[in-house]
Amino acid sequence: LEYGGAETYVCELATGLVALGHRVTVASPGGALAASLPGDVKHVMLPRFSRGIWDLLRSSFAIRRLLRKGGFDIIHAHGRLPAYICQKYAKKFGRGFVVTAHALFKMTPALRRLSVWGERTIAVSEDIKQLLIDECDVYPGHITVIPNGIDTRRFAPQGPPANPARRILFVSRLDHDCSLGAQLLCRIAGRLHDDFPDVKITLVGGGSEFERIRALAEGINTVCGRAVVEAVGARGDIERLLSEADIFVGVSRSALEAASCGLPVILCGNEGYAGILSEDNIPAHSNFCGRGCPMPDAETLYRDVRRLLLMSQEERRALGNFGREYVIAYNSSDRTAKSVVDVYEAVLNNRKKARRGNMVVAICGYYGFGNAGDNAILDALLSGAKKYAPEARPVVLTANTRACRKRLGIDCVSRINPFSVF
Repeated sequence: LEYGGAETYVCELATGLVALGHRVTVASPGGALAASLPGDVKHVMLPRFSRGIWDLLRSSFAIRRLLRKGGFDIIHAHGRLPAYICQKYAKKFGRGFVVTAHALFKMTPALRRLSVWGERTIAVSEDIKQLLIDECDVYPGHITVIPNGIDTRRFAPQGPPANPARRILFVSRLDHDCSLGAQLLCRIAGRLHDDFPDVKITLVGGGSEFERIRALAEGINTVCGRAVVEAVGARGDIERLLSEADIFVGVSRSALEAASCGLPVILCGNEGYAGILSEDNIPAHSNFCGRGCPMPDAETLYRDVRRLLLMSQEERRALGNFGREYVIAYNSSDRTAKSVVDVYEAVLNNRKKARRGNMVVAICGYYGFGNAGDNAILDALLSGAKKYAPEARPVVLTANTRACRKRLGIDCVSRINPFSVF
């Protein structure tokens, strides 16, 4: 629970679930955001998650103890390693199991075998859902797209900045894969200073690139003769920094928080450049990360920053008002929490149906060979079973388990593997 988008998502979701009357436990190795959890949320410390065998074993034993004693209805995992560990115990203790995919990720054959996606999967954007379908073979009907939830009460307009200087704010982890926006702001800082002598750029975030970016900022300040760029590291008072800014540069959750505060937003990150957020430019399909857009460059960023800084207060306020209205309508934390509860209820309802009747139907035939007629017969059998015996659990013997599981969303067994068939 250090500063980060997925980590903030967990804290916001826990808060929203408690507000809806549910009992919530967050289990993590701790971090700066743990203190932001409300008192009604129980926090359980776990050993750190890593690929090291001893860390994996310690985490596994700790999660097993927690799930055995906790009396939980739902286990909700928010990372690849936690999901891998929790899958076994969710099945062992009969708990509902949900996994959220927060970002695009590398997928190799080995990682595909080690990745698990629960009984239901939540994706924070449409392109992540498509990745789960194409690369991870998750059944589309088991994926629900639920965008990031933003606390619109915490992130709200605070009036015009008290400081009359033109202030630009960037917030992100400053690792190699997410610090491009900060680097580009440093590259254009001198030109912006020439155009607007009172400009101030604040870079918020920590990571492997922080020291390099801070050194770059200090060099720029030396050339300009004053503090034009300030790299301040990770901060917990983001809403205060947003209240002091005129425009925001960044992506994803941080950009939505800025929009909720009524700031004009430029969507610029390592995955693409979506430009100024406006009524005609809403890249929600990529979780506001710019995926699928051209890559950012210094000239394009300079042009858009200059354009916003030259706008009147009324024009910037109109852009900011649109952003806040959009976040309230589609990305509020209340809306997210209610949508997640709907997924939980779907999992629990399926489990109730399974308990009422434990009939398992093995469907054997010439399936998985690409024969359209046989596939049509299988579809008809499954449709009839769902209609007349909804409590039954079908298992299909097929020559292509991956394709059938992806298309049908049911258990499949390789018909040429005698051990699986047995």
